[in-house]
Amino acid sequence: MVMLDEHIPGPKAGLSEQIRRWRLDFRLALVVTAEIIALAVLAAITPVLWWVAVLIAVAALLVVTLSYNGATAWEWLVRALRYAYFRRNTRAHLRRAGISPAFTVDMPGAGAVGMRWDGQYAITMIALHGKPFAPTVLVPAGAETTSLVPVQAVIDQLHQFAGLELHSADIVSAGARVALDGRYTPKYEEIIADRAAVGERRTWLVLRLCPQACLAAMMYRGDAAAAAAAATERVRQSVLRAGCRAITCTADQVDQSTKALLAGAELERIREGWGYLDTVSQYVTTYRIAGNDLTTRVLNDVWTVRSDATVTSIRLTADRAGVVAAGAVVRFHTAAPLPHPPLLTLRPIIGQCFDSLLASLPLGDRALRLEMSPRRLTNPAELKVPVGPSGPMLGMTVTGVPFLMPLTDPLRASTISVSASLDAVIPLLLRASAAGSVILIHTERPQVWQPLLDNAHRISLASDREPVRPPNVIVADGIGHGLTAGERGHTLITLTDVAEPSADVTLVQQSGDELVLGTPSVQGVRLSIMRPRNEAQFLSHLVVRT
Repeated sequence: MVMLDEHIPGPKAGLSEQIRRWRLDFRLALVVTAEIIALAVLAAITPVLWWVAVLIAVAALLVVTLSYNGATAWEWLVRALRYAYFRRNTRAHLRRAGISPAFTVDMPGAGAVGMRWDGQYAITMIALHGKPFAPTVLVPAGAETTSLVPVQAVIDQLHQFAGLELHSADIVSAGARVALDGRYTPKYEEIIADRAAVGERRTWLVLRLCPQACLAAMMYRGDAAAAAAAATERVRQSVLRAGCRAITCTADQVDQSTKALLAGAELERIREGWGYLDTVSQYVTTYRIAGNDLTTRVLNDVWTVRSDATVTSIRLTADRAGVVAAGAVVRFHTAAPLPHPPLLTLRPIIGQCFDSLLASLPLGDRALRLEMSPRRLTNPAELKVPVGPSGPMLGMTVTGVPFLMPLTDPLRASTISVSASLDAVIPLLLRASAAGSVILIHTERPQVWQPLLDNAHRISLASDREPVRPPNVIVADGIGHGLTAGERGHTLITLTDVAEPSADVTLVQQSGDELVLGTPSVQGVRLSIMRPRNEAQFLSHLVVRT
């Protein structure tokens, strides 16, 4: 069945929006080019009537300065030629797709720093981990959380001691709303609906240093790699002081983070289209966020879009006068091409799809080839960028809004003690599996948990064999199992009659419809137990047992 474009759901640009895509670009270089073209034409056809000369001058000015979707006629021609060249030249495509492994720079007092060098820029990364067990509430304006990127702390370090200047700092996030392979995922998607609930999300800072732009600092440091490592450590310390946990990435971590930001795409196998990329298993579409639209609300909205994976990149720059600018792109990985922008605030990127993918990776010059649409950032505190995932939905607050919280901490092993009935616990674990957790249950009553198991092993029962999928959430149903959370990023959930006060998180059922949550940062949070109708089938066996 062929679906006509006008019948495909999604936001579509109206006439006024189409008109706004046409603009006159009066950059000095373009105006001078138009004048040269006009003079050359007039010189070739002299003598000529005065009104013909005016028409020629106006025509030259329009041809050179008139732009559509941010590109002039000449720039569209260059895009078309590059697009055709890389589609036809396999060797050129493979060269463009190649990413060299990161190397290690040892910095005294800071340890190993992973770095890339492309001949012009030194690139480093810092992994951000925010605050542990930070809650998220889904209010009408979007998702609100206390685990945020300290944007001002990053901006403060773009210009550093002794003239050391960072070219740019990118805040890049990769994640997904739900786990695609979970048995419960379709039900959970109905619950979160079109809200910015993000089951999995990781965030990094990508820092770029151009040694030629700060030669005085290079003379002081004597080595570009040492200067980049020192600048990275200063940024990390600034972020830490602002209350956000941060770790400088090693060489292996830079390579692993690059893979995570590709979200399963293999650059060598990508086939570039005019408006999207075909990765064989997925379609990748990138959009600009226009400078005036770059707000906290829009950054929330991009996570409401249903996709297999979402990647955002916010680029921060500062000139020598201290003027800070911010621009952003967002990338969606989907099972089918997106015929229209999923949000009206997003601007399609045409003819530069491969470059737009590289723009969100820890690269140098190749990541900067795509021109963003920045705006002056006068109040960085207004731009709130979440660091980690929102986690699964645990209940409703006293004000009637959904309350979510991650069940794991990427930097340490954690414990959660739960004292609640099974009909309250099981939905929480189902939602956690749909949000991305892999759960292994140790129990003496397997018949209670057997109906929850799935073929993807998102939820499984412990046995003498090794689990098919390594779990990051281990459930101890009852006492005497002698379990520990294990390595960092893993959580042990114990189900007992009385919650253990020494646990990192406690969840106690106070009544048939209320839970009380306690975390290291907040205590006594009262949550109403949610009982969506679409969860009833997963609890029916409990009714039969009763």
